[in-house]
Amino acid sequence: MPPRLQYGSVLRLRRAGYWEAADLLAEMARAVLATLPPPADGTLYLIADTTIRGKTGKKQPLAHHTRLNQHEPFVFGHSRLLVLAHWGRRRIPVGAVVLDPKRRGQQNIQLRHVLSGFQPSAWCRNVIVIADAGLASQANLCAIQRHGWRYMFCLPRPWKRADGTHWRDLARHLPPGRYHRVASATPDRRRRDDWVYLRRAELNLLGDVTVLLSKKRRNQGPQQVKLIVTNLEPASATTMLSVYARRGGGGDVQGVEERTAPGPEASHAEARASDSCVAVASAGLSAPAAAVRARVGAGARGHDLRTEATL
Repeated sequence: MPPRLQYGSVLRLRRAGYWEAADLLAEMARAVLATLPPPADGTLYLIADTTIRGKTGKKQPLAHHTRLNQHEPFVFGHSRLLVLAHWGRRRIPVGAVVLDPKRRGQQNIQLRHVLSGFQPSAWCRNVIVIADAGLASQANLCAIQRHGWRYMFCLPRPWKRADGTHWRDLARHLPPGRYHRVASATPDRRRRDDWVYLRRAELNLLGDVTVLLSKKRRNQGPQQVKLIVTNLEPASATTMLSVYARRGGGGDVQGVEERTAPGPEASHAEARASDSCVAVASAGLSAPAAAVRARVGAGARGHDLRTEATL
């Protein structure tokens, strides 16, 4: 943008209703990934996860009563899919989609759509996609392999091996003596000890993979065993635990303030677009906002262009 544009002009432009939230986010993320210093090893991690944002009011076309897991209370809100680019201490949102609760398996469809539109930077030599069992479908894993990327997913228990046996049977009947303790590092560089069992296996449509059975304590039951699958070569237990731990905290993602809200007469398409902006804002776009500030230049007169959302 020309430097003569003032802060208010840029802010009104970004608040305009004709912006496509997904295209705006992709453009901002692409500029940020090309601007920030790259990691030494050239590895980029894409972290995919679903979350819930509570909403109020009855005229919310995509809101529903749901909860994150069996230990959380039910809330009325939007289910969202977030995809973050992560390396070091940085987390940059590259995809944010509000999910339709009436469409079955939409989170997997939207994940493949976000990954297909993502273009890694020139410095990126390796891409590793990390997600939990809710996004571990065979179509998602096959799509990641077609891109030439690696994945680190939590494996659903009903999945079968190539010989037809269930992974849940292995987790249930494996003797505790087969586990051994290993140390791994969390993103904030803290040590973490787990009891693990590592083995190679063959999965339908995926080929040879490495599967890790992990639990925090040796005497925990089979319900606390976590199954992690990867196509990394070579893959040790310490490496798999350290990479999968990146799903947690340890990134510099700041919150943003939400300002305005649409009226009850807003259409379904407007609500979908505005809710996509909400997902972008809630992810914390401090770095993309910095990229826009770089494009504004001296015309902003020292003001910080904050990432704002139209609710």
